[in-house]
This record gives sequence, structure tokens and C-alpha cells, in this order.
Amino acid sequence: MNKNIVSDVAHNFLPLIRNPAFDPIKQRDEIAKVLSPFVGVDESIFQYGIKRPQPPDRTRTIFYSPELLFLLSRFDTDFRLPVHNHEAWNILLICSGTMHFRWYRRLDNGAESGKAKVELADDRIVKAGELGIVAQPPNDIHQLEILTPGTWMLTVAPCYEPDVRDIHNPPQGTFERKPLAVLPKVAA
Repeated sequence: MNKNIVSDVAHNFLPLIRNPAFDPIKQRDEIAKVLSPFVGVDESIFQYGIKRPQPPDRTRTIFYSPELLFLLSRFDTDFRLPVHNHEAWNILLICSGTMHFRWYRRLDNGAESGKAKVELADDRIVKAGELGIVAQPPNDIHQLEILTPGTWMLTVAPCYEPDVRDIHNPPQGTFERKPLAVLPKVAA
């Protein structure tokens, strides 16, 4: 892959997020079109990114500006995250492989600490060329599980991830503020 594709895609993506009416949920097709050069990407582009400080060595920052961040990651089927937030919108493009993606809509006003009533808004298997989209806060709650070994994913966000976030338990209507950690693989 030509490394200039990264800057070209970022150049085409920035006008989307600079529009005050930007809503990633409503602009799925337009976002998919702009990000489409990343479909099929593999480790050939990985070499151009900046290594993230925490192990394991599976993610590179491949574009950063004050407004936009692109992370390219390679995951295996041991990667599964709990229901969590990012305090920002988030777009997950599967470049190759598959993931199970769930996005939740918050129904309460957040007035009660540690409590959150959420509903499942999107629950599907996301394949190469497809997007998992996380809405603006407070609807930035989601979960994912990698289903195919060697899955490549592009994460697009307006900022770096916070060190701590809300880890949700939807059936109990609760959350805890703590660091995000990969969950163990569940038995099928």
C-alpha cells in the first residue's frame, strides 16, 4: 500500500468532521466511501505508523492531527473488549477479517453516578469493508470481539483514547470508571 493513501484519506475525511452537522451514525455511506482505500490493508502500511507505548505490539498511530486520529491494528481472536465508552465518537473499519460489534444508546440523563440505562442499537458481524460506528457522547458506548485470526482494523477518532473510561454492565444498568482491559475469550 502506498503510504500517501493515509494522508489522502485524512484530507478527504477532515471536511466531514469539520461540518457542525457531522453525525457518524447518519453519514455511514459517506464515511465508508472515504475510508474505502484501507479495505484490504495489511502489514505493508503498518511499518509507517508510530508504535503505541503499551504492549502488546499490535497498534500503530498512522495519522494524527489536532482534529483526527487514525490507528491501524492487527488483532487475533483473543481480542474482546467489554461494554465501554471513549468520551468521543469512534469509527471502526474492518480492513480484513471480521468482528462482532455492539453499539449502545444511552437512555438516561446520567444524573445518577455509576448508573446508566442503555439499549442495544446495533448488534452485528462486521466484515471487511464494513463499519462499526460509535455515536457522539453520551451514546459512545460499545463492545467488540474479533472473530477471525489476523483481523486488520482502522480506528478513526477525534482524539486519543482516555486512560480510564466507563465500563458498563447493561443488564444491571451500572458502570464503573476504570482502565479498559481485554476480556478473556468466552467458551462457545
